[in-house]
Amino acid sequence: MYDYFISDNKGKAYYLRYFNSQKNILNNIDELQRIHAILQNQDDFCVPEWILSIDGKATMNFRNSKYILLTMLPTEKKTLENWNYNKVLNILSKMHLILSKLSKNNSIINSELTFFNFVNPCSRHLDGYFKNILATSINAVTDNYRFNYLKNYKRQIIHGDFHSSNVFPGKNNKLNIIDFFNSTFDTPLFDLMELMDLFPENKFNILDKYNDWNNCQFTMRDFEYLKFVKAVFYLNRMNENIRFNSRLKGGAMTIKWAITIIDNYLCG
Repeated sequence: MYDYFISDNKGKAYYLRYFNSQKNILNNIDELQRIHAILQNQDDFCVPEWILSIDGKATMNFRNSKYILLTMLPTEKKTLENWNYNKVLNILSKMHLILSKLSKNNSIINSELTFFNFVNPCSRHLDGYFKNILATSINAVTDNYRFNYLKNYKRQIIHGDFHSSNVFPGKNNKLNIIDFFNSTFDTPLFDLMELMDLFPENKFNILDKYNDWNNCQFTMRDFEYLKFVKAVFYLNRMNENIRFNSRLKGGAMTIKWAITIIDNYLCG
């Protein structure tokens, strides 16, 4: 199935996205729509507006498949004013605060829906191409002393995929944040980890600020562990059907990224 970029008769751009529940972590379509709705009309960041169908449903049928219609957000050239770690860190913290309120007031959220719990494999996962590396990696995740205290730290709804393709400068000095389809109920440290990858030269400043704000003592090795957890999670999912998943958009690159992260962590 394909995604489409379309426009109306006034030139307004939209993104018609095929909804493949197998690719998303959070598969509850109403929950995804609610996340977009609660983050609308912010002073300093924008998320796409989710357009409901004529009959008020979150998805619409197109060519016998389920699709989601979202507004497109225009991008601006990066400058020191609209793209710096302080600005993005402050907006990420604000977004987490808003989503934490949604997490507390919503009974739909599945508290088991986390990167950490998805690491635990079904037996059929381990019969795949990456059987040996996954077995070693999963043991390294669960046997690490960081496992319990990091997986339970401030669990709430998070973005889950906070990288440079999904976070970028927009109009009026606002930050655009898109693609919440890997949102999950987990520690916000995963989003912070990816913010450090956006600004690697400022990662220690980001860590120090977060520790000061939250009276914590996290270390860079904690975040290397979180990146390792996420890499194992993705490799475990891709291994379910390696021939299919390696052909997905970005699938082969995701596998290569995950193996590189795993190798670096286990050998570090």
